[in-house]
Amino acid sequence: MKQTKEQVKKLIETYLNLEHIHNIPVKNIKSEIVSTYDGDYPLFIIEYNCEELENDRYQKDDLTEGIENYTNLKVGRDYWIGFEWSWNS
Repeated sequence: MKQTKEQVKKLIETYLNLEHIHNIPVKNIKSEIVSTYDGDYPLFIIEYNCEELENDRYQKDDLTEGIENYTNLKVGRDYWIGFEWSWNS
């Protein structure tokens, strides 16, 4: 059974709100539904606080793999994810 965009959004929000999955402190997680030529998708933008840490280039791979293992959802097919790096409070 195909999940609705609201079900997908809830699953991923639940996963992203687990503190132990992030290698870098999280400042904010924004989510919205975006419309494209082929449908509507949940979009998540994670803002990391990197004042004392260097940019972790593997964070996206680790998160998308974790989301797939936890939910069986695929990035680019079921949802989109983006990252922001903040060095200022």
